[in-house]
Amino acid sequence: EFIECPAFAGKVVDRVGGGDAFAAGFIYGHLNGSTEMAMQYAAAMAALKYSIIGDFAIVTKNELEQVVMGGTRGVQR
Repeated sequence: EFIECPAFAGKVVDRVGGGDAFAAGFIYGHLNGSTEMAMQYAAAMAALKYSIIGDFAIVTKNELEQVVMGGTRGVQR
């Protein structure tokens, strides 16, 4: 089974750590919902990380939820 999820738009300032953020978002979404939800959280977490300088994705749950619920509007910082 393939599950697709569109990427979230946002300004990229640093890509380092994006894969780790994707994995963290996937695990969080999978533990709290479905595989489809896991993909949305993974994509949102990676998009948030890309908007932060450095290799740590320091975001709040509220920020993550806003990106997921905002759909294609994406990251707004």
